[in-house]
Amino acid sequence: MNHFYMFKKMTISFDKEETFDTFLQEHIVPFWQDTVQQDYFIGENNAVIRYCFCLCDNPVGTIVVSPGRIEGYIKYQELMYDLYTQNYNVYVIDHRGQGFSKRLIEHAEKGYVESFNYYVRDFAFFIEEVIVKQTNTPLYILAHSMGSAIATRYMQRKTAQQLIKAAALCSPMYGIYTGKLPLSLAKGLLALSHNINRLLHRPPAYFMGQMNYHNVPFMLNPLTHSEPRYQWFRELYETYPEAKLGGVTTHWLKAALTGMERIFFHADDFKTPAIVLQASQDIVVDNSAQHAFVKRVQHNPHHAPISLTTYEHAKHEILFEKDNIRTPALSSILALFSNHR
Repeated sequence: MNHFYMFKKMTISFDKEETFDTFLQEHIVPFWQDTVQQDYFIGENNAVIRYCFCLCDNPVGTIVVSPGRIEGYIKYQELMYDLYTQNYNVYVIDHRGQGFSKRLIEHAEKGYVESFNYYVRDFAFFIEEVIVKQTNTPLYILAHSMGSAIATRYMQRKTAQQLIKAAALCSPMYGIYTGKLPLSLAKGLLALSHNINRLLHRPPAYFMGQMNYHNVPFMLNPLTHSEPRYQWFRELYETYPEAKLGGVTTHWLKAALTGMERIFFHADDFKTPAIVLQASQDIVVDNSAQHAFVKRVQHNPHHAPISLTTYEHAKHEILFEKDNIRTPALSSILALFSNHR
């Protein structure tokens, strides 16, 4: 059966796309209702940060999931199920300003953060003051996009280097894809937009071309080739409209660019064994920045093992891709974690 998960020479099948709707109803929905718990803590500036988790009877480790921008933990039900069946505890955070966590400005659908450092401090508190006090198993990080940038900044801290055994960074946001627009021009437009908004004392404004949440048709989506997975998480946002998030504000972009600059500035401080999973068809983040970061880390003679694998024909969300991409990616992630216990 394609949903029976067993280790065998680290070849694991998570294939379920052909029977996705049935699998959801028979396995994932009961798992979510009966096994997954939801809670919260108070983060920087008294923001309510929500998270969910599931605990095994005899865990081999604990995986901390750091989602991308826009995403809420409700989107990670399938991944949590897959990791739980491999005997891992799983924790997933809703970063501030998205998912079920506190929205930071009056317009709830605008992507906003006060400072990128606040994401990192929330994540540090989540691991060091919540998770560590609930489990003493080996800790691993599995992150996506913006969540990978947050996790990377966290792992550049000495405390994280002592706690985290290994990390898998999917489509990490080390740079933002600007297409044919030169990065220097994009930064200039951002600075102009941000300064105008500040001088006029207006609430945080969307960056040019950004807008409220809208359900992009599958054929036009830049995230995945998997139609059942795409339709499922779009339907989730209709079921839980409070989890919807639209485009980014100029303030968020400015904060994100500062965060990414710090990632490169502190590249020598990244000492956690890691793999970077790159999507060849990514038009959300900048793949060249991922190569550049890995090379910078490898330049340090004292760096921990780090490698980059490109998944051909994959769009941005590797963990929500078609089975022939997602299953090999998950297998490589679990192999990494198994080798660092």
